[in-house]
Amino acid sequence: MKKSSKQFLNKRFLLVGSYVILVIVFVILNISFSLFNLKEERELANIKVSKMKYNMTINGTSNQIITATKTS
Repeated sequence: MKKSSKQFLNKRFLLVGSYVILVIVFVILNISFSLFNLKEERELANIKVSKMKYNMTINGTSNQIITATKTS
């Protein structure tokens, strides 16, 4: 083989190798970012009691019941 063809092969392998490594890095970043966003958040509960408004996030289980006593 000539020297110029060896240089061309080396450049081609270097370019293809860098693209493959770049794609692998992007796949790893995509998986890690999707794991960060996997957290489940429920909608806010807007509660109004005695003309006072409360906004709270519900993080309990679906069978959890919150009760309060009525005061006059």
